Amino acid sequence: MFSKRGDLEKAPEVFYSAEKGDVSVWRAMIAGLAMHVRVRAAIDLFFKMQEAKVKPNSATFTNLLCACSQTGLVQEGQLFFNQMEPIYGVPPESQHYACLVNLLGRAGLLTEAVEVIEKMPIVPGDSVRGAPLGACKIHGNVEIAEQAYSRLLELDPENHAPYVLLSNVYAKMGKWDSISKLRKHM
Repeated sequence: MFSKRGDLEKAPEVFYSAEKGDVSVWRAMIAGLAMHVRVRAAIDLFFKMQEAKVKPNSATFTNLLCACSQTGLVQEGQLFFNQMEPIYGVPPESQHYACLVNLLGRAGLLTEAVEVIEKMPIVPGDSVRGAPLGACKIHGNVEIAEQAYSRLLELDPENHAPYVLLSNVYAKMGKWDSISKLRKHM
């Protein structure tokens, strides 16, 4: 509660007064720090969690990966992702893949992001397939944006978000004819 409202003085005070055996207490504090872009502090707390012999869960990794994505900590994010199952026994789920794809995409590593999607051992959902579109707008990659758009429409033809996202990519690149065609198609 304190973290969500931005009180990063009171949140640690409550955290340090709580019983530390429960993963949810640690996860909540890590999430609060990550939410307010105190990513290094969140990562440090994750390592303190290990020292306290508290096993991280799926949500802990989601928080860490999202934090790394927000701040461009590609190597750290990839390391956490790659250690999830072999070291911590937490198999990556769709939301973890979405965070990883988003992390790579924001960093401009769009080809690597697409490779992650293609090699996923689970069926990629909307959040995973849609993650490259935002990055394509930032980095101006029309080809990958069009591929992501097509795959999103295959998953959910009634979803209008892919049209809007691809239109935004076209607008950034000044492809006004493509926007016109896309709107007619929509």
